[in-house]
Amino acid sequence: MIFLVDVLIEVAIALFEPFDRSGRTSSLYTAYRAAWRRRIKDRDPDLGLLVAEMKRRSVPGAYDPLDSPRIAPAVEAWLSGTEPREARATLASTSGKRKR
Repeated sequence: MIFLVDVLIEVAIALFEPFDRSGRTSSLYTAYRAAWRRRIKDRDPDLGLLVAEMKRRSVPGAYDPLDSPRIAPAVEAWLSGTEPREARATLASTSGKRKR
């Protein structure tokens, strides 16, 4: 029974996530760059800074587990201390947006 409730909650989150963003989303790279500025300013390498910034900017996948394919590249780059310029190509290719 508990498993069924968990599954229903996950389905509801997946269905309503687009509405939660209210039409405004940021790219994974934009959130990473903003979190990195805060990381430098506060001298705090905590992963929570990145996650909070992704949620604040309504990045698609921000509420997914950290090993989710949508946000895993950003998490890996953050943990390895990769600066935004170096991580840009990787993060842009996983953002899900089409290049023009």
